[in-house]
Parts: sequence; structure tokens; C-alpha cells
Amino acid sequence: MALQIKKLYNEGMSLYKMRLIAGKGGLDNLVQWVHTIEDEEASSFLHGQELVFTAGIRNTKPNWLTDFAKRLNSVGTSAFVINLGPHIKKVPQEAIDFCNEVNMPLFTIP
Repeated sequence: MALQIKKLYNEGMSLYKMRLIAGKGGLDNLVQWVHTIEDEEASSFLHGQELVFTAGIRNTKPNWLTDFAKRLNSVGTSAFVINLGPHIKKVPQEAIDFCNEVNMPLFTIP
């Protein structure tokens, strides 16, 4: 059974301190499955309508996060959650702008 992103977000705001930072136009997107992915090559296993989490362990180049978001969008990902911490301290504006452009909700969690 698919759930809307906004339902998951409403639950996650208080439980996990989840913040929506981009892609507000995609909150009606449906989620069929959840994945944690650290390597953009693994996105080839996605089928669409997934909620993807990453901590950015493979974040080794300046545009990594934006390229990762583009790859996730190309395979039909419904939303993207970034666990801020040692690997990603701040989400680049370019990634935020891209997610806004394609209406892919982009969230952060501490």
C-alpha cells in the first residue's frame, strides 16, 4: 500500500526532527518502499516511488549530492532524505534548487 510523502512527513517532523528544505510541490508523491543508499550506482536497483535515505558516506566530490539527487530523480524516486552529520554537514544550494525544479521533496534529519 502506497503512502503520500506528506503523511510520512507529518509523522517524521516531530519524531525525527525531519525538515523539508525543497520540493514542496511533490508532497503528494506516493511511496511504495524505503531504501538507504550510499552509492549512486545502487540507484539502478530502484523501481520508482521510493523514499531514499542517505548519510552521504560516498560524498567525495563537490557536486556529489546534486548528481545523486539527479540520478534518484531519473529513476522515479518520490523523495530524498539526507542524514546530516560527518559526511554531509550542509546541503548545497544547487541540490536544493534541483529538487525544487523537479518537485522531489528533499528532507534533512539530524
